[in-house]
Amino acid sequence: MQQFNMDEESRTLWCGNLSEKVTEELLYELFLQAAPLQRVRIPTDKTGRKSNYAFITVKHAISVEYVVQLLDGTSLYDRRISIKPRNSSANAQRGPPQPNAVNINDLLLLGQLLQPPLNHGTPTTHHYQHNFHNDRSHNRPYHRQDSRNAGRQSWGADKGGYSNKRNRRRYY
Repeated sequence: MQQFNMDEESRTLWCGNLSEKVTEELLYELFLQAAPLQRVRIPTDKTGRKSNYAFITVKHAISVEYVVQLLDGTSLYDRRISIKPRNSSANAQRGPPQPNAVNINDLLLLGQLLQPPLNHGTPTTHHYQHNFHNDRSHNRPYHRQDSRNAGRQSWGADKGGYSNKRNRRRYY
């Protein structure tokens, strides 16, 4: 039973600087965007007045650091909320992260390194080389006669799209 409480404490976050308008349901919806949740609780004092802080318990301990990085400083009802692990002093006494801990920035960098290069390892001066034009286009990227012929093929001269007479003006 003691082990369960230790585990739950390591998965619990403290969220402070809350407005009196914030409800447990609102916090649940907000924190659910970052990680699966087990429980959200806003303590009340003896008079029944809600505190300006809450405790959020996530399902997995590995989610704690991610939730803090993602949601700390989020503005809720014109107040910037503060999010910390519930027992910050215990986390500080633990020392450096365990070898199996994963930093999200390391994962992002690893993903960028694993992407294949665009040129697949062969040096090229141009990313894409292909000549779509015939010899009359003189290797120009746009040739008016080619586009006119393309229009003639799609609309058809017999349908009134273009006349069969050759245009006197030619674009080079």
